[in-house]
Amino acid sequence: MSGNKLIPETKSNLDKKIVIVFNGGAYGTYLTWLLTMLSSNIDLFDPFNETLGNSHNAFNKLNNIIDITAQINNKENISIPNECNIIRLHPKIYSSSSMQQNIEDVVNIFGKTLLIYPTKSTYLLNIHNFLTKVWGDLHTSLLQYINLSDIYENYPNANEIELNSLPNWIMREYMSYNVFASWEDQVEWYFPDQYENKNVHLITIEDILYNTREMIEKVKKIYNLTYTKSLDVIIPYHKKNIELQKYLDQDKISNDILDALFTNKNMEWDPQSLTIISESFIQKKLRDSGYELKCHNLNTFPNTISDLKRLVI
Repeated sequence: MSGNKLIPETKSNLDKKIVIVFNGGAYGTYLTWLLTMLSSNIDLFDPFNETLGNSHNAFNKLNNIIDITAQINNKENISIPNECNIIRLHPKIYSSSSMQQNIEDVVNIFGKTLLIYPTKSTYLLNIHNFLTKVWGDLHTSLLQYINLSDIYENYPNANEIELNSLPNWIMREYMSYNVFASWEDQVEWYFPDQYENKNVHLITIEDILYNTREMIEKVKKIYNLTYTKSLDVIIPYHKKNIELQKYLDQDKISNDILDALFTNKNMEWDPQSLTIISESFIQKKLRDSGYELKCHNLNTFPNTISDLKRLVI
């Protein structure tokens, strides 16, 4: 181990703890709620923040979970109260941290571990969740991670403009250079191709959203759980959760646009169907492929392939 250890009085019953490791926006809180509802006698309740689309309201009613993110990342002694049945953490919150090493620390302490991770089809979904589900406002969330001097040095005309008043074209271009690289570093993209451990059980975002029954049975077998409720009673809540997810289609529409552009197909889309995050993803992917988007003063993104072509050089 590299420094983490349990204080002596907490070493009992570790094999009975459910351990969930996930990056922000990957539905770890929702999975925590699901497993708590199914494996306890706690009455069913709605965990959703309907404005942000997250499940963070669960924290107000659950006292059987503990978050050890800071302790793992800071190599501190970890104290786990016996009444806590679910251990959860983000595996990497500092750029200097190693996701693999932090997960190894967790496995060395607890053994069996669930790792939630996005797939290549939920890349943009996870990024949207990460940037919008805590603060709600994109500008506020970006403020947590960017150095404003970067904006003002690279875009002199933006000097003294508040971040939430910056024109779309500056926000889009800035994000295309920074957001995705930063997020990929945080999740060490694509981690499942780089790491394997028999005690680490991969659960994808698709598993949670679309293969829920199979995922629940998988976790039941991993931890030898006895469920106190049928998944059928959860279904209405799950359907509501799906309805609250605003960004489920962003991966598909963004990749469809890129595919149509590169294969010379016609395509038109609703101008409101793309977020500025997805627009910046398209700009990044164009750059990665050797093209540039003529983005100066492009505050309204095109909504046809023919119009997009005119802006690609």
